[in-house]
Amino acid sequence: MSETQVQAREELFALDQKMQAEGFTAENAAAVDDGIIRYAAAHGVALTPVHPLTGEPSA
Repeated sequence: MSETQVQAREELFALDQKMQAEGFTAENAAAVDDGIIRYAAAHGVALTPVHPLTGEPSA
């Protein structure tokens, strides 16, 4: 696993721990979503955020 992949995994784990400690908030959910996108990108997969109701790209 590359250093970038390790960093992305550690960041995602930290974000998950934060959400578990603080509870589900819009801010924490957005941070986890961004972390998942960065984790996927570190593994060569491009993800695009979409609006939860319409499915249209939101970024």
